[in-house]
Amino acid sequence: LAVCLSLLPMAMVAKQEAMVSSPSGNITLTTGVDNAGRPYYSLNRGKEEILLRSALGLKLKDGDLSNDFRLIGFSRATKDETWHQPWGEEDDVRNHYNELTMKLVQKKGLQRQLTIVFRVFDDGMGFRYVFPQQKNLSDFIITDELTEFCFKGDPEAWTLPFDADY
Repeated sequence: LAVCLSLLPMAMVAKQEAMVSSPSGNITLTTGVDNAGRPYYSLNRGKEEILLRSALGLKLKDGDLSNDFRLIGFSRATKDETWHQPWGEEDDVRNHYNELTMKLVQKKGLQRQLTIVFRVFDDGMGFRYVFPQQKNLSDFIITDELTEFCFKGDPEAWTLPFDADY
């Protein structure tokens, strides 16, 4: 009994994190919630770390959606379909990914819910924030995105110049 009780905290911590891989298994995303309730993710290609642990979150005009979360749970899905595009080099495009959805609720205050949906493809990944319908978050203004992209090392990047007139 003492051994079982001593392992209980480790089991509870282990469930705060989940992994999802691309259909080929080459890309692996790990996501979870740290001890302060901050959601995070990281990304590997094979054994190579691409994105180190990076924070996720948003700032609203009337609150912060980047910490003090409790994990409600994870769900998974897979999709493999082909769609036709009217222009481009390829007429038919394969949409093949594994999806991991992380559902969160804030521990205190308004106990707002936030869902983060990750899709991992054989050539990359994407994610989005989803706001489930809830009485404590009906109308809101996002004032800042707190999402981090902590690339390992000092990689070179090509970006478009920012223009406020877009």
